Amino acid sequence: MSALLRLISVVCSLILLLSFAMFAADQARHGSKTTVARIAAGDDTTAPASRQAPAKPKHGEFRRAVDGANDKLVSPFDGVVAGNSGWSRHIALLVLGFLVFGVGIGFAARYAATRGL
Repeated sequence: MSALLRLISVVCSLILLLSFAMFAADQARHGSKTTVARIAAGDDTTAPASRQAPAKPKHGEFRRAVDGANDKLVSPFDGVVAGNSGWSRHIALLVLGFLVFGVGIGFAARYAATRGL
């Protein structure tokens, strides 16, 4: 039982980490493209550019599967996390997910191992 709980904890933590890493890569790529476009246009103002709704990126099946699993894992925390920033929302959901699935289930696995379950 403890080995199964440990495996579940590790898999859930990896899903959370992988999904966040892919989100961060997307954000960095978008920021880089925005900066290059500003430089090319000769825009040297420090005022933020008018934001258009970014086109929804087309992700592969693996990315959709990881994001879907991540969404299922963090869905209980949606009501707890508030914020307009994508970064703050993703970081808060990541921390809460790690607390529950990494620390919480990991603790349950260690507890089950000491009890011989």
